[in-house]
Amino acid sequence: MGKGNIFDMVKGEDDLLNEKEYGIFFKNYTNKSKKLFGEWISHTPEEIKANFELMNSINAEVDGISKKDLWRSLRIQQALGDRWANSFISDVEVDMYTPLAKHVIDRWHSLPEDSAGRAMFDASMAKRNEKMEDMFLEQYGNFDTNHDGHLNRPEFRTMMKT
Repeated sequence: MGKGNIFDMVKGEDDLLNEKEYGIFFKNYTNKSKKLFGEWISHTPEEIKANFELMNSINAEVDGISKKDLWRSLRIQQALGDRWANSFISDVEVDMYTPLAKHVIDRWHSLPEDSAGRAMFDASMAKRNEKMEDMFLEQYGNFDTNHDGHLNRPEFRTMMKT
């Protein structure tokens, strides 16, 4: 994002978005998306607040969302979207995946900054790691027991236990 973008227009003097600034950012981003694409997803204030809290958890060292945090979150969304665009997840499965995502973020925060595990995770978020993706897809296929191209809850739980 360059100067004059929505983030730069609403960020605080600390170069972070607090909850109020994020709300303004989100509203402007939504309006821009509506102009570009026509229809766009509506969000309740509670959903916007939950989104802020999730994005704010990306960097435990600061209270607020930096531009780097925003890019990381978009990269995570893109990575998930690329892999699971055709997966139809039920509300029950959302309830299951949310704690898993929180666990991954908490685990990432617990890793020392100079650890190999953190470096590997950061590298996987920074660019595609085809070897890692291939390993995941191979395992994914092994646990899709009904061969529908999706992991249902029992299949996913079985995969996570291995």
